[in-house]
Amino acid sequence: MPTETLLTPEYIERCTAAGFWQDRLITEYLDAAVKQHPDKEVIVDRWGRLTFGQLAAQAERLALGLRELGLGPEDIVVLQLPNWHQFAVFHIALTRIGAITSNVPHIFRHREMSYVLGFTEA
Repeated sequence: MPTETLLTPEYIERCTAAGFWQDRLITEYLDAAVKQHPDKEVIVDRWGRLTFGQLAAQAERLALGLRELGLGPEDIVVLQLPNWHQFAVFHIALTRIGAITSNVPHIFRHREMSYVLGFTEA
């Protein structure tokens, strides 16, 4: 099912040239932050606080579990989570194993989810 995208080659080139995109994954930024500030808090939500080191450790553990379940590069995984630390852990873990995160609002119900799951082939 073809769709239009805002990510045209010209837009990508312009954003890259301006320094907005540095061709790095979120996991690379996290790894650098863990080396520099492992005990610095990075996420605070209603469930508590996570440091860079804790976030990296939780994401690594989840990544290993996801690999054991058979998920890997280019698999598409739909996440329907609120804006809590669990989303960050899942997104980083999925990125670490090369999977693709498709985030949907937690208020989506059957009709919307059916469309998203069919469209993404997650």
